[in-house]
Amino acid sequence: MNYKQLRDSQAAMPTLQEVVEEKADWVRVHTPEDKSTILGLFQFVVNEGSGGALVPLDRRLSIPAVDLRPHAMDQLLNRLDYNKRLFGRLPGKLNLLALNWLIQNEKERQALLRIQDGNQCRALLSGQYEAFDTLQLLQELVPLCGGAKVRVAYDDDLTFHLSLTFPDTATELVHPDGEHARRNDIIEQGIHISNSEVGLRSVTVAGYVYRLICSNGLISYGNGEGGMFRFRHTGDSDNLRDRVRSAVESTFLDAQKITAQFQNALNIAISDPATRLQQVVEDNNLSKEDYKAMLDRFMEEPEQNLFGVVNAITAAARDEEGEKAYELQRIAAKTLSRS
Repeated sequence: MNYKQLRDSQAAMPTLQEVVEEKADWVRVHTPEDKSTILGLFQFVVNEGSGGALVPLDRRLSIPAVDLRPHAMDQLLNRLDYNKRLFGRLPGKLNLLALNWLIQNEKERQALLRIQDGNQCRALLSGQYEAFDTLQLLQELVPLCGGAKVRVAYDDDLTFHLSLTFPDTATELVHPDGEHARRNDIIEQGIHISNSEVGLRSVTVAGYVYRLICSNGLISYGNGEGGMFRFRHTGDSDNLRDRVRSAVESTFLDAQKITAQFQNALNIAISDPATRLQQVVEDNNLSKEDYKAMLDRFMEEPEQNLFGVVNAITAAARDEEGEKAYELQRIAAKTLSRS
């Protein structure tokens, strides 16, 4: 599943139920399962062209040999503090000796292997990791989000992002001169959720605002006031489920606040938007390419106010996907709230 934001036809976006069904189909096809074990019960074997595999030292072990997918291979190297570039340069036999010595002498012994397709290890995680998978998260959302429209859905098997809005929250932005018809600009409020089943990010729930005319979105930056909630994959999964439910209600309130700030941004003049965008890039360690993308998008709708600056950031985010789009939308909300 890898839906991208579609600017030309929102009708082409899936419904929330379709997103759930798509993920359920993935689970049925790939049969993911978790195996708690001790890493020292395995030896590492180099697989030319595919990184490597973990093979049980004792064939009586209930866990079969597993091939390490690229992300799981990276996690093994990180866990053993073994340089990835060095692994790529050294002959297989040297890597074999070094990694197996490290495996048998590491301090953290407990591990969780996340396996799919019978013998494909998609993630190698700490023994403290508590699974709360995307399908579980989506199933919690369905009864809470009746009538919601999917604005962005993204899943590359490493991270998952879903932005939802509620059409009954539609609000027309009022131009500073007070004439609705001059702008005819509608925004909707909702929530954004994100997750990773392979240890790349926490379960996250945040307020979300979506501008219909250009398909631009803002995701609450989170300022300690309930705009964003992050839940680590630790503890009890039932507790995680309860906390997610509470977070959905709180972040929706934050979306209302962002909407008011976005409206007010029309009244905050900025004499040099290009310089303000340059400052945003520097403050958030973004690239020259990011700055160019923002400036190009600003020139499409060049308003000399905070609204124009924030809109340029969200428009640049619209051209990205996954984690990059997520971060830019958060930066847009931060720029809005701190101004």
